[in-house]
Amino acid sequence: MPLRVLYAPTHYTPVVHQRVGYPTFPATWHFARLHMPLLRWMATRPEHFTWKAPEAEHEYNPVGEVIARERWSNIHLSTARMRDVLPTAHRVIVEGPFTVLMDALLAGLPVLGLSHSAWPVRPRAKAYFGCILQSFTTAEDAIRLVQQFLEDPDAESRYCVPVIEPWRGLYAKFVAPVGASSRPLPRRLPSAAVLVRPGEAPG
Repeated sequence: MPLRVLYAPTHYTPVVHQRVGYPTFPATWHFARLHMPLLRWMATRPEHFTWKAPEAEHEYNPVGEVIARERWSNIHLSTARMRDVLPTAHRVIVEGPFTVLMDALLAGLPVLGLSHSAWPVRPRAKAYFGCILQSFTTAEDAIRLVQQFLEDPDAESRYCVPVIEPWRGLYAKFVAPVGASSRPLPRRLPSAAVLVRPGEAPG
């Protein structure tokens, strides 16, 4: 069975996010210089990819039209809730150390976080996530990191970290990985969790 991979990009961000210092890309660079090369590369791969679009897109998202036009059979766009698509994945790729990265870790899934070199990441977050959080500058960098992640036979141990117990109680439910059905599904985890090391109480 082909590996099922969930790719959760940051969306094409409204100007208001740029004004408040939200880490983001210029929309044209994001689509043309990063996502299009990634999509073309994915189309050559044996894995099946779900490209996760926001449930409520604030700006036009061309990815669905590109997938349909190119007839890429191993890539599909999803606007479903994250809690509904996570249980379908074997591995997860996200852009940046955001909430979805913690969602995937709580689901018990191997996850790769692609963080652009221009984005500031706190040293404690880097130390906590280890190889999960990887810096990139170009699309070629990102593709190389994704390929290493997908082809790593030890990804289930290498790209996972222990869930922070004090934060676990903030969830009413948990996501089950592929093949499991006993655990229910998660709510959001506060982003401050990335600053907490295992065994350390959140402050």
